[in-house]
Amino acid sequence: MASIEILSLNVGMPKQVQFQQKEVSTAIFKTATDEALHLSYLNFEGDGQGDLVHHGGK
Repeated sequence: MASIEILSLNVGMPKQVQFQQKEVSTAIFKTATDEALHLSYLNFEGDGQGDLVHHGGK
């Protein structure tokens, strides 16, 4: 069985940005962390998705 090595854990919350003359919510801007984070059913503590319709979530 192959082993898995985690190289980086990146988290970030959604932000409002301008895109094609519209304001949209995105969480593409993630930063690496070396903290121990709680992992819930949906995500890591301090992490979120900007578009829950197309990228999961509830």
